[in-house]
Amino acid sequence: MKDKSLVERLIYLDAEFISRVYEAERNISPTTRITRTQSMQAAASLALFSGGGSSSESRAFEISTLQMLDELMGHLGKYPKFENFSLGDASGHFWVEGTLTASKVKLTRSTGVVTVVGAHEHKPADPTRELIGEEAFFTIKANNGKFALAPTDQYFVSGVATFKGLTHLVVDQMSLPCRSLLRVFSARTAFKQWVATPLVILDREGG
Repeated sequence: MKDKSLVERLIYLDAEFISRVYEAERNISPTTRITRTQSMQAAASLALFSGGGSSSESRAFEISTLQMLDELMGHLGKYPKFENFSLGDASGHFWVEGTLTASKVKLTRSTGVVTVVGAHEHKPADPTRELIGEEAFFTIKANNGKFALAPTDQYFVSGVATFKGLTHLVVDQMSLPCRSLLRVFSARTAFKQWVATPLVILDREGG
């Protein structure tokens, strides 16, 4: 590997994304197998209206995704920094420097009104409110924006995905300085965060 520090700095790597880019940039066709499965519900219905089937694709390369990342860092570095993005724009790939943290939202109901309460809002307890549900999620906070992440947990390095569930229970504070490649979509949360899928998350060099 050219950059051995990637082993220690890696937080998240989307294996599907990096293998697709590697295939395109290196013009290497992997061994591919597509498997089709069909549920019993779908088999008992008209095929025209059936949505019960699913397909999965497995692809085999001769190198690891970490090695792919190492070889493609120069190419990935050509993606721009996040700026000048607006609702209605097509999704884009952007580099963001900020801090990775976890937030939690609660959905409560009181006298027939549903209210979303942000994780960092401190309001006095209301005994008449009924907790409907709560959800923890990863976020990245940067100077040029805030991002609510929709990751695939298995792409985090070992243990990191569990931080989300421990936030506000065991983990009181979480603020990991990082440099991230995100695919940002034209969608925002109620808390003005851009919705994004992480592709690469690295510890920021120098902290």
